[in-house]
Amino acid sequence: MISLHKRKKLYSNMLRNLIQNSMDYNNSDADCHDILRYKDYIKRQLISSSDVLYALHNAELEKESDDITTVASKYLDNNIYDYLRVPDSTDIGKSFILFDIAEVKNSDNNIAHITKGVTFRTLSHAEDISTDFDVKRHDLLALLVSRMFDGLQVFGARWVKVSDKPAVINNGYYYRELQFQIITSSSIVNKQRNGRVRI
Repeated sequence: MISLHKRKKLYSNMLRNLIQNSMDYNNSDADCHDILRYKDYIKRQLISSSDVLYALHNAELEKESDDITTVASKYLDNNIYDYLRVPDSTDIGKSFILFDIAEVKNSDNNIAHITKGVTFRTLSHAEDISTDFDVKRHDLLALLVSRMFDGLQVFGARWVKVSDKPAVINNGYYYRELQFQIITSSSIVNKQRNGRVRI
């Protein structure tokens, strides 16, 4: 019988391998959970943009270095989150980019459609909503996200912005919600009536 410690180590190694395989940009395995790959790509793009980092306006992180890109990774889970959430009073930052990815499988006229969508929310608190550019901060962040991802071609897919809506949360945050559809050449799979898949 395997000890609890060995089972945990085996389980941990299996999970680590599964995640690495899913995030491997060169992996073309159809079973690969590419939501993790897309999330990793989005995070890398956001923190590699000094425009995005400056627009997020995290005064504490800006004090750490004259070159904001040297502290870029610290914006993850401070101002940039790969899931949708509502900021609360414990948050250090006053502006955020939140995003998440959904995958929907539909069937219509014997054709199975696999569609992915990305939702971005650019949030700014009322205390920090103004910028030097006469544009509200959440609008500026939405503009930068749109410029970065609309029309993007990556992993054999094209991203198309399908909506951009303003909203407000009761705790003083204003935001824009941007929706992108990810279109791939393999989004449509022909399905025979007996249930076998024909590509």
